Amino acid sequence: MAGHTTLAERRAAALRMARALPCLGEAGIVTLADGMDDGFLETYAAWPVRLFGVSRDGTLGVIAQPRGGAFHLAPLREWLLGECART
Repeated sequence: MAGHTTLAERRAAALRMARALPCLGEAGIVTLADGMDDGFLETYAAWPVRLFGVSRDGTLGVIAQPRGGAFHLAPLREWLLGECART
C-alpha cells in the first residue's frame, strides 16, 4: 500500500491509475478512493486483492476476489458489460 497521508493524495493516486488504464475512462467508469480511516478496506476485507464494481446507485454490484489460487474475472467482466450497456 502507498503511504498516502491525505485524502487528496489518495484521490490523485486513483486518478493516475485511471489515466494509466484508458479503458476505465472510455467506459465512463468513476474511480473511487477509500477514506483515510480505511473504512471500506476494513468493512469489505479489500486487502490484499479485491476488485469491486460499484453500481451507479452506490451499491456494490460485484466483488471479484481470488479463489483457489486464481482470479476469476468473468463475473466482473459480465457486470462491467452490463453496466456499460445501461448508459
